[in-house]
Amino acid sequence: TGRRRSMGGVRVTHEEDDGSGGTMTTTMGVGSVTRGRCQRERRGDPRRRCAEEDGGLVRAHSLRRRERGRGVSGDEDDDRCRYRSMRRMAGFVACALMMGLNAREAAGANVVGAGASFPALAIAEAIDAYVATGVDATVTYVSMGSDAGVCRIEDYASECSSDTYGTENIDFAVSETLLDGGEYTSYPDLQMYPILAGAIVAGYNLPNIGDGVVFDAATLSGVFEGTITDWDDAAIRALNPTLTLPNQNINVVVRDDASGTTMMWTQGLSAMSSSFSSNVGSDSDPSWSGRYVKRARGISVASYVRATSYSLGYVIHADALAMSVSVASFKHSGSTEVVAPSAESITEAVTTSGLQFGNNGDDASRLTVDITPVTTNARAWPFTTYSYVILRTGMNGTSASDRLRSGATCENVAATVAFWQWFLVSDQAKNIASQYGFVPLQSEIGDLVIARMTSDIYCNAERVIGSDASSTTANATASVVIPSVLQSTFSTLRSIHEAYNSSATLATSDLTTKAAAISELVASNGMVVGMDLVDSPMSALSQLPLFSLAGRMGFNTASVLGLGTGTGTALTLDRDAAAVILNGTATTWGHAEIVRLNSFLDGETTPIVLVGIDDASGDEFYAAYISQFVEFDADFVIETPSVTASSYDEVVALVIETNHSVAFLPNTVLLEYSSYVSASSALTGTVAVAMQTYVFPSLTGDSCVGTAFQSAYATLSFLEWMASDEQAQGLAEADGLIADFAASDAVRATYLANIRAVTCDGISILNPASDGCSSSSSSGMTPLTLALAVGLGLFMIALLTICASSLSKSFFVTTILNQYKRSHPPSELEVTIVVTDVQASTKLWQLVPLHMNKALVVHDKIIRNAIHQSYGYEVLTEGDSFTIAFHSASDAVKFAMLVQEQMHNYRWDRELLKACESVYSEFDREAVVQQVQSKRNKASEMLMSAFSKAHVAQDDDVSMSPRFALAFNSASKIVMPSINGLRVRIGIHSGFCESRYHPTTRRKEYFKGAVPIAHSVSECATGGQTVLSGDAMAAIVGQMSEGVKKFYTLHMGRHLVNITLNDAAELAVTVGEGGDLQSQSRASSRLSFDKLNSDAQDTPHTLTNSHTRMHWTVPDSSDVESIISAEDVDINTAEGVRTYKSKMRLLVKLQREMEESSLVSSELVQAVPKALSARVGLFSHLRTVRQLEPSYFDAPGLDDMNVTIAYTYIDGLKELTVALKEVMDESIAMLNTCIRATLRVYNGYECREANGEFLLAFNSAADAYGWALLAQTAFMKLQWPKRLLTHNSARRIRLARRDVFVGLRVGIGISSGPFTDVRPCARTGRTEYFGHLLNLTARIARSAAGGQIVTDYDTLMQARAASGYNIDFCRDLGSFALKGIAVPVRMVQVSDASLLARAFEDIHAARVSEPTVDLFNADDAEVSSSIAHVTHRPLCVVICKSGSIVFEAMRCVGDGLPRDDVLQIELATTLERAIDALSCSTNPGTVNSNILVITDEIEGINSMDACQYVRRHLKLRSQPQIALVSSPAMRNALVGKFTSVGADFKLPEITSSANAESLENFKREFEAVITQALSMSIADEEERAGA
Repeated sequence: TGRRRSMGGVRVTHEEDDGSGGTMTTTMGVGSVTRGRCQRERRGDPRRRCAEEDGGLVRAHSLRRRERGRGVSGDEDDDRCRYRSMRRMAGFVACALMMGLNAREAAGANVVGAGASFPALAIAEAIDAYVATGVDATVTYVSMGSDAGVCRIEDYASECSSDTYGTENIDFAVSETLLDGGEYTSYPDLQMYPILAGAIVAGYNLPNIGDGVVFDAATLSGVFEGTITDWDDAAIRALNPTLTLPNQNINVVVRDDASGTTMMWTQGLSAMSSSFSSNVGSDSDPSWSGRYVKRARGISVASYVRATSYSLGYVIHADALAMSVSVASFKHSGSTEVVAPSAESITEAVTTSGLQFGNNGDDASRLTVDITPVTTNARAWPFTTYSYVILRTGMNGTSASDRLRSGATCENVAATVAFWQWFLVSDQAKNIASQYGFVPLQSEIGDLVIARMTSDIYCNAERVIGSDASSTTANATASVVIPSVLQSTFSTLRSIHEAYNSSATLATSDLTTKAAAISELVASNGMVVGMDLVDSPMSALSQLPLFSLAGRMGFNTASVLGLGTGTGTALTLDRDAAAVILNGTATTWGHAEIVRLNSFLDGETTPIVLVGIDDASGDEFYAAYISQFVEFDADFVIETPSVTASSYDEVVALVIETNHSVAFLPNTVLLEYSSYVSASSALTGTVAVAMQTYVFPSLTGDSCVGTAFQSAYATLSFLEWMASDEQAQGLAEADGLIADFAASDAVRATYLANIRAVTCDGISILNPASDGCSSSSSSGMTPLTLALAVGLGLFMIALLTICASSLSKSFFVTTILNQYKRSHPPSELEVTIVVTDVQASTKLWQLVPLHMNKALVVHDKIIRNAIHQSYGYEVLTEGDSFTIAFHSASDAVKFAMLVQEQMHNYRWDRELLKACESVYSEFDREAVVQQVQSKRNKASEMLMSAFSKAHVAQDDDVSMSPRFALAFNSASKIVMPSINGLRVRIGIHSGFCESRYHPTTRRKEYFKGAVPIAHSVSECATGGQTVLSGDAMAAIVGQMSEGVKKFYTLHMGRHLVNITLNDAAELAVTVGEGGDLQSQSRASSRLSFDKLNSDAQDTPHTLTNSHTRMHWTVPDSSDVESIISAEDVDINTAEGVRTYKSKMRLLVKLQREMEESSLVSSELVQAVPKALSARVGLFSHLRTVRQLEPSYFDAPGLDDMNVTIAYTYIDGLKELTVALKEVMDESIAMLNTCIRATLRVYNGYECREANGEFLLAFNSAADAYGWALLAQTAFMKLQWPKRLLTHNSARRIRLARRDVFVGLRVGIGISSGPFTDVRPCARTGRTEYFGHLLNLTARIARSAAGGQIVTDYDTLMQARAASGYNIDFCRDLGSFALKGIAVPVRMVQVSDASLLARAFEDIHAARVSEPTVDLFNADDAEVSSSIAHVTHRPLCVVICKSGSIVFEAMRCVGDGLPRDDVLQIELATTLERAIDALSCSTNPGTVNSNILVITDEIEGINSMDACQYVRRHLKLRSQPQIALVSSPAMRNALVGKFTSVGADFKLPEITSSANAESLENFKREFEAVITQALSMSIADEEERAGA
């Protein structure tokens, strides 16, 4: 049955003589049109056109005539490919051609091949299976003969001038004919690779004699030379003493076209017989002279042999199997053994001669060999040959440039190599080849070929890396008993279903008797498909509609339509006309009933030749259909056919070879052989035969465990898939079947409901979660309950009985749920995407190609094993990169941890390890430099110390492993932990996306949304590292609380990742209040500002996320007067104006950064398996565009163990939540977004957040105060929900036209001091601080009123001493006793000029002493005298040559600034000097106050690379704003890449010869950069100056 599988993904071209001296060419292209599309068409949808559909048979032929060219007429019968695939292709091609679709447009890379038909069937079905693995490629193979394929891979224009087969440009050719020396000289980039071993056999037809006829070299050569002409020749009789051979002439049939099959056959006979060599010779198209019958293409030879008695011909083994042709055995000279063609005998031939590369005179490196004939091994089949694929090796020293086919790119080359590598290792390809009589080369030869492909093939001077995506062996089998007419259809459905669910397959068997069917059903928990089983024992089972199948009359096309007037184009028949043919009433084609519908046959006296099957009554379909004629006419009796056969395949062969013949055939068979046999019209008056499927409605006991349960699950899953998938229904309908289960939506719903209602022990097999027992999973007995039950006597026994049942059901449900995940692709509405990639694989391929080939085989096996263990779904494989979808984030991380551990633990080849050490040392050195330059040594050291002490903050205080390889010596030199072998980087993101089922492969494809984000996250990682997005980490915590104990996590901050604005515009991104992924574009940003309309007095700006729109009344102008006039506020003092202006500048700058950035930002988290804990501190940087917010390594205080902590809380939160439940979630989300947006302005670090209340850390108290004051102002600018503002705790309070309070009122407490310990939190990976300071700050915060900022006196004084913090608007509150604090704490209210209107009652604490009138008294004199009034001067570093005009122009601009200390400009001639200067520059707390200008004047410094280098080597607080001076060369290089390299501004190029206008233009641009980049810093300076 497998031999009749379809060939999705194949384009085949059929040529046949049309009787007029020309050639009629029918081209079938593969498209994909769902059943729904054709239905729309039939309803008149003007957008689509479908081919005429008549009774279930769909034909779409694109016909053209051409003159027959001499050329090469075809190696093997390309129709063989076509008739094998017609069932599936016919329906699809009809719509595809008429809509102008082509399969190549539906996939990524389009691979085109052409050539031999010897292996065409195997290649065709292998393409079907390969595309079903989910690759983003279309593979097309055109069968036209070896020579035709070879000339196309060489050069169509000069080598194929004499043929007109079409398909001029190809990526690969397949041939049995070898290239000669001249061809290698002309085309040195060609290389042949063996891919299959197959047999050429002698097929014969001897009535009453089946298989078993024996020939030897002398008899075969004598028959085909013409010296042996009779079957009872003495030489043949001597070899077959037990057979009675007829005294008949041998009807010898040979090929009438040039073919590799003929070449191998004649080559073998020539080597065996000198006489044959002299008279016929070795040739692909010899001059057969004499009495030979000639047929073009191999399938025609096989059909002739099957239909003609006493015939003999040579065919490929697959054709003989397909047409049930008897095959001769062979006796080697001097041997007593007889060998038949089989996998074993072909393997013997390959073992004997297949490794003798170069035995034909070629260089052994060509990988060619002459296997035929094998004469030294009596167990080997002598006529064995390789099929070779011919590839272009590209620019590797043998050619001046790549010779790609027209329109192809390196992507096509990689896809071509990937397909053939898969073909050589895949279990599916092996099975497919075997069923067609071939032996796949998957041992030493296959390994050698893969290694050679990998090392030989280049494109654009880069080695091409293919893919080794071997298929997964199914572990569950659905047993199906079906009528023989459905075998080919279910074979096709099996292939597609295996692609959909790689863990399950179908095992089909023929329906014989009802008793045997019910026996098989009981034994296998499968299903039975029958036509009329109502009165059988199966009538008690669930009976569901499945298919209906119609039949028609098939006839010999040319001989029948050429009768009569010769004008016939089709044969029209109805029930009456068919009846007179079948019962013998009509003996000639001119019978009245036939002429009634076909006037062109009037008067025709040619006899009708009726062909039928041997036992019509024994074939259920045949019998069921004939019964309809009996119902119409009780006297109807079918006439004994003129010719009979044992199967429908053989009936077709007889019709092909018998003129004026006709046979009744199922639509499935007629579609399959429509190239050879035409079908009549639908037989009006008859109805299609209905077939039902029978399954058990419920299972119990042993049927619910082990393989019995798996079989039941696989069976029901298959039925569910078939009913739910329109593509599967389209495939069945293309076979000529009618899908009764999908007759209407109601019928389909009922069908699915019945399937899903099948239970095991009362639990639904397909939907276990819907049953009541699912609750037992969550309420099962705990070990504690069981322990308490011990000693309770009879009650204990009862309790244990209940518990055992509960646990059993719980385990059963878990098993079913896991099985569901394994067999169903994840939903696009909630999916976790994982992307893996091997770091620096290209360099490794260049160093050790052979070892890399083996290593990637291991890598792929590790990946796929981990996918299987983690219930993943392989979406796409590109080279060594995998894209995998998971149902849950916890499964995804389990997969990643398995991969990293197994890759590390594998014993790699020594040569590969040496290559890895050489290649990866560059990355290790870079990591060391990053650690040193960013001063993260201390952070890594503390991290190592925390782990070694088991100090990782976890909710349940689970200890951590003390295994480390990070080490620090006294000189603080880092010793990097070793990573064994290949390094895989893994990116994980959870979210939603879009999906579809590929029209050809039926694999689920995921795109947009989570997919590009996961790819970008993967690109952020270094080899050996696993990086999760914030969404993935949140999903893990929510899905599996135990999961966080199995690996370590480390927060890596928020980063800009490399997704451009165009990509971001298509993302469907959910952003939660926890800081999930966000786009940094105005169109899709989590935080964006809408511009203020110039004609609107009160139009607000908006902060936007997916849940809320937060409106800010932040004006767009940075002009002071515009800011003040645009706001409805009352500020009467100059100091108030300056303060308010400073805050507005900060918000405007934040707004501008968001508007101008075109990239996506995301929280990123690193995950490491416990066994590899040392890696947590290995990667302190990520390979992103830039870091936006601090990571664990940037957390404040790690250098000196001192930190400033800020706690926030919402005043009246409980009351608000109770009273305003409907708006509080939105309000808190708005508040959280606002806090996080403003936090980055002062480099604040979020340690944790819960329900709108934050624990924050800052580098200094001044930073904390600055943020708190900015945040309090920002809170009033949010457009809170109107319902919120009705509550007393959030209502708007104004004073003299000035807002004092608006919305949620947030109390903030701030304190500085040392902490005792720091650790990463196991749930979030963020920094957790420990010590007295945390408790003190929390108490201070809780004592503050809503909207109030409170700090302790000592912290304020430290800020004043360290940075000159302005305390003029701070108010002493007195000393207070705080719970848990041993000594009273003197507390101070922090404010500024813009918040002075706020008044608060006493704070929530017990006062110990009253406040002083003046904040500073005599006791503070010592403190006051020590205050360092620090003035920050922003730094601008210019990377250019000494004396550069760029530097001089910038100094000129700097000198013209209003104040001398606004900007300090320095020159640097190296990157290292620039980084040192920026690292040493002090920062008062605002980010990005320094500027770096990069020119391309310094040799060896590439501007884009330098930009990325700075982003990855500077600590976050030292990150500057970067401007690039763009020369023409740089402008071209920066097209589409400006933001992705981390740059902020562009400056025009000026040279020493620049005119005055150009110089002034440059100065204006630089002034604009200063204005934007330094707005915050300048604002701070103005505020200090006013103070």
